[in-house]
Amino acid sequence: MKLPSGTYFGDRAEALSVGRYQLTWHRYPPKERLPAHVHTHPYLSVAVSGKYQECFSANKEMQVNPMQVLLRPSGYRHANTFGKEAGWCFNLDWEGKFPDWMPELFSLDQPKNWEVSPWELTLLMHASIMDFAEDELNLLADEAMIGLGKYAHTNRYTEKVTSMLEYLHGRYAEPCSLEEMGLTLKVHPVYLSRIFKRVMGMTIGQYLRRLRITKSWGDLWGNESLTGIAHDRGFCDQAHYSKTFKNLLGQTPSQARKKMRKLE
Repeated sequence: MKLPSGTYFGDRAEALSVGRYQLTWHRYPPKERLPAHVHTHPYLSVAVSGKYQECFSANKEMQVNPMQVLLRPSGYRHANTFGKEAGWCFNLDWEGKFPDWMPELFSLDQPKNWEVSPWELTLLMHASIMDFAEDELNLLADEAMIGLGKYAHTNRYTEKVTSMLEYLHGRYAEPCSLEEMGLTLKVHPVYLSRIFKRVMGMTIGQYLRRLRITKSWGDLWGNESLTGIAHDRGFCDQAHYSKTFKNLLGQTPSQARKKMRKLE
């Protein structure tokens, strides 16, 4: 089965056309099975909430976890099976070539996966449910694609920064200190701090806060309490979590969750 650009299985809850992009939100009931299919255009998908299995050959499959990002080329054949919980997916399609000022983004002949949504993509998803103006969404979509392009080309990172990202992604919910990271990676903390900011464009603390908020943003689609989410994602308490969330995204977690509920 072939699906044209912007068309997906599942219950479509929201669809927005902004510039070259089409943004869609789809909901999937528990244990939903999607038949084998291909998309006629490349697309990007974020498994915002709920897990599912993607089968891409007769005997090969992978588990897709919340806030994991998938980039799929046109013609990529696959089938999906959702787990015991309902799933939410954010999909991004685009038409035409990207402008010259954008860096080379991806090699679209092979599927790609990212463990967690880059911050620029999290901002776009958040804005898409918060009634942002079309021109603002279009700008955020451009920035999200540039951000993903940066993450796609891992050779841009030094070996040390790659090790630091792996360290942070593995321990973001725990108290993280620069000194402990330095001991683990056997590099002086001051050097780690300087090289991380030079390559990533932000401090380690800024990156860690954004990573925690991104992970928690996916949790808000479920039913876990804000106190539980704060604890699971490395915040000392709900007040600290809510303050950080509002500073970075402009709304409180409660306000964001209300918007999410309106899509159901």
